[in-house]
Parts: sequence; C-alpha cells; structure tokens
Amino acid sequence: MAVFGRIPSLRILSLSGNSFSDPGLKHLAGLKELQALHLGQNRLPITDAGAINLAGLMALESLDLQGAHLTDTAVAALKNLKQLRRLYLNSASGKSGITDASIEHLLGMTKLTRLWIQNTALTDKGVQQLFDLMDLKELYLSTSAISEKLRTELQQLRPSSLKLHLLVQPTPK
Repeated sequence: MAVFGRIPSLRILSLSGNSFSDPGLKHLAGLKELQALHLGQNRLPITDAGAINLAGLMALESLDLQGAHLTDTAVAALKNLKQLRRLYLNSASGKSGITDASIEHLLGMTKLTRLWIQNTALTDKGVQQLFDLMDLKELYLSTSAISEKLRTELQQLRPSSLKLHLLVQPTPK
C-alpha cells in the first residue's frame, strides 16, 4: 500500500480481492486526486478504522467497500466525500452495523447515482429517507429490519427512474 501512496497523481486504484489491513489504508490518505477506489472483497475485513483513513479523499467519485465490516461510525467519517457518485458499503453484522443513524450522512452525498448497502439494520423510516437522494438511479439494499408493508410500498413509491434491488435477510439471532 505504501507504494501506491507515493503516486499522488493516481486517479483510479482497484485493489479488490487482496489481503491488506486497516492500517495499510493510511498509506492512501495522501492520494488527493484519487477518483475511484475499489477495495471490495478484501480477504481481511476492512473495518471502521480502515474506512476512517479514507475520509480525506475528497475527489473520490466511486468507493467500493463491499465485504467490509462497517458501522455508522465509518459512514459518519465518510460524510464529507461530496463528489461520490457510486458508493458500495457492507455493514457489520447485527444492530451495531449501518443503521438509520447513517442516513443523515448519506443524504449529504447529493451526487450519488448508485448506492449499495449490504447487511444493514435500516428500518422503514431510514429506507424511505434514501428516496430523498434526487440523483439516485440505483439502490441496492439488503436488510432484515424493514416491514413487509414497506417492501410492497417501495415498488409503488420509488421514482420510475430508480432501479431498486431489495434483499430481505432473516433477522439476526
């Protein structure tokens, strides 16, 4: 990771499927021109500590953290990435993952066109608030916390321009 951190003009970096750790992401903090960072499916779990190291990458338009174990803390740390158009997140399991507390931070990312959040604990209220992202064209959610009623309503409430992918997971025990 240190090698990539020494290339300040780097604009796209795809490291999906590798084996780096949260501390390794510190080396990327100086890549101020980075527009796309793909870290999904890392063999070691990226956690809030790793995601926080990415909070200063203000030019990011695409961030892939699929397979990470994130909570509301990570989403709060990333809230100032206002250029994001594509964001792929994976929540930590259970109630300590990404919850409705993250919605306010996500709504500040007004340029989002694609949002994928896996394994969330978002409730009906939180999911409905995501429809306030006016540029959103694709929303993928996997959650165990929304009601059957909302699942039915979402198909009718969503704007016709929005592709909605909803995976309902069993409630964690």
